[in-house]
Amino acid sequence: MGSDTGEMGPYSGLTGLVNCGNTCFLSSVVQVLSNCEAFRDFMSSCPGIVNEAMSDSLARPLHHLLEEIWSGEFHYASPRSLVTAVKRKNPSFQGYQQQDAHDFLLYLLGTLDEELQQPMSGPVPLCLSIVDNVDDPQRVATRQPAIPLPSKHSIVTDLFQGTLVSDIVCSTCGNTSSTRENFLDLALEVANGPIQSTYESLTSLFSVINPYMKQTTLHACLEDFFGQENMVEDNQYHCDGCAAKVDAIKQLHIQRLPEVMCLTLKRFKAVGERVVKIRTHCKFPATLPIDSFCTSQERERLLFDSEYQLFGVVVHEGSVNSGHYTAYARRGLDEQWYLFNDTEVIEASWAEVEACQAYMLMYRRISSTARSQMLDIFNENEAESCSGQTISISRAWLSLACNTTQPPPVNNWDIMCSHGGIQSDKYDKLDQYVVKVGGRAYQRLQQVYGGSDDIIRDSPCQMCETALRVVIQDRQSEERTVHALHALWSIEDKRHCLLARRWFDQWEAYVSAKDGNQLPPPPLNNKSLLANAGTELRPRLQEQRDYFLINAQMFEFLQERYGGGPCVVVEIEPSLSLVSIAASVDIGLMNEATTPEPPADASMDIKSDETC
Repeated sequence: MGSDTGEMGPYSGLTGLVNCGNTCFLSSVVQVLSNCEAFRDFMSSCPGIVNEAMSDSLARPLHHLLEEIWSGEFHYASPRSLVTAVKRKNPSFQGYQQQDAHDFLLYLLGTLDEELQQPMSGPVPLCLSIVDNVDDPQRVATRQPAIPLPSKHSIVTDLFQGTLVSDIVCSTCGNTSSTRENFLDLALEVANGPIQSTYESLTSLFSVINPYMKQTTLHACLEDFFGQENMVEDNQYHCDGCAAKVDAIKQLHIQRLPEVMCLTLKRFKAVGERVVKIRTHCKFPATLPIDSFCTSQERERLLFDSEYQLFGVVVHEGSVNSGHYTAYARRGLDEQWYLFNDTEVIEASWAEVEACQAYMLMYRRISSTARSQMLDIFNENEAESCSGQTISISRAWLSLACNTTQPPPVNNWDIMCSHGGIQSDKYDKLDQYVVKVGGRAYQRLQQVYGGSDDIIRDSPCQMCETALRVVIQDRQSEERTVHALHALWSIEDKRHCLLARRWFDQWEAYVSAKDGNQLPPPPLNNKSLLANAGTELRPRLQEQRDYFLINAQMFEFLQERYGGGPCVVVEIEPSLSLVSIAASVDIGLMNEATTPEPPADASMDIKSDETC
């Protein structure tokens, strides 16, 4: 376990990415995340969690892309599968126009957080079927779970999420109001300096601005962000103690530091009807002291000799509408900086890095003490006899322990059910979720990090197995019912319903799943097929790509089960082409069926109601 171990080729981590049409915004973010050791190690060493994501997820293509980048076999790789997945899930990234790297980073992290969420709870007792060796399923089923269902976390929240606290102090009575907010990055104002507008290239040579005419520092930007704000005049604060609007002082502090600190410099600004770029050069350090911006409690909580160290910079060059993104990243294998410019990857000096016009800066907390402790433990584990007792340790926990400064206590939360046993659907692929360690190594891990004394044995939870069988039987019954209703299709019936392809794919993934991780689809949603406030069909819809034609009985069954709508009824006069459409649609083969487009002059009467 660990990013920098194992066999590495000459291009490990130095693989460029093909520009698939103004995709430099995506490539620059991926290259920086690729050099975030904790993130990369999780994505490569926890295949079970990554593969739990749905087939249309971003986690899977990103995982495969990171594997290519670090395989050491390629000068460059194509991110097309990730680009396609992003465009399919988020229409705002469709097309080939320029996109904002900061917007993409936040979208990517938010989506990965949803896709890679795992349960998190305190130590839990073992499942009764394990503790008492209960063979009677009826006895197990009558007992209640020992703990409530756990909350969730993901590698995104583990690494990138911090917490801000905003304190507002009333200048009259001294009352303090505090609010807390989680963040994935901090967006910092850049001191007013030279700007470059969209129309600068059309002006005379005298309007060309030296990008380094004015400079600021990252520390100055942070001081401005965390500085006191006087809430006066039109911005007065309503104090509950005074029951009136009063002058007040507002100030932000970091209540909980993230492992990875992403700082974004606000270089794009709306000025009237134009968008301009702020070209002030921001000087940033290789090592960032940030404890002065934390609450006193957070400063006391800091462990070991941790500090923030720069490992990645996303750069925006050019103007607002004709710019290009590149990235600088420091590779952990040799601690050398490299410039990533699409397919080109070259060595870079620190002088080149600090001279760039940074847009996003990524720092990580490091602790040589924490990493050396983990290495000592696993060196002892290698020396321990393989014939001794071995214990299963979560790959996800081990990844955090190897790469972060403050991992949680030793735990197997990602494979445990709420009863304390192994989740049934993970039992057959347990090696994708755990690694085996010796008994003495496990004891050392407990001494250093804390954790429960409970040892999970290699047997699934009987209570969860029983519940999973019921869920799978219900899914199969639902699928058979839909097949039977679709068999009632009549090519003579003029009345057909449309079903959005996007929703159908979610339903199909649910009823075909063989584990308990797949969530039911949301309420049925056909609104993507409509235009003009739902009064007519959206133009240029395509069968199979956007919708399926189904009969009313099938639609009514799905709508009754999941809710939602609207029911879009299409009345089409019978014709030879429509006969071929109806005959070729098979509910069990919708992904493979290819149906011709209805003729342009087909008569359609659209009825858009919540129910059929």
